[in-house]
Amino acid sequence: MGEIIFTILSKVLVEKCWSISSSSSIIKLIKLNVSMTEAEILVDVIVHGLQEKKGKEIVTLDLRDMPGSICDFFVICEGNSPKQVEALSDSVWEEGVKQLKEKPMGIDGEREAQWIAMDYGTVILHIFLPELRKYYDLDGLWANAKKIEIPNVL
Repeated sequence: MGEIIFTILSKVLVEKCWSISSSSSIIKLIKLNVSMTEAEILVDVIVHGLQEKKGKEIVTLDLRDMPGSICDFFVICEGNSPKQVEALSDSVWEEGVKQLKEKPMGIDGEREAQWIAMDYGTVILHIFLPELRKYYDLDGLWANAKKIEIPNVL
């Protein structure tokens, strides 16, 4: 994919001036005078894994200030078919292990591959088919969370 530089997450990370450089499938975190939490780093790695398989409509929701939230972040995205949903899940798994030695504590939905949820404790990833994402509307349920929309990779 060549050199990709992107800034992600909510305004919190943008204000912290972090970026990620991806080259030859190796992610390098570039520190620009601030510290990043483990959850924020994990979100970056998850987003990279989703972009590697052209996940669409990627959104990160920062839930740290939301009462009753079960984690720090949601990452939500779409795949166009069950095969792509499965490929997105596999890519995130591989990136997490390769970059952080991190595996999800639980995965659900792999058999049907219409909505796969991957629970990393502080971060939960939801990969949907578009019609199920619209139906369950997690984006709307957490509308008060800090949200960042990640541009689609062409």
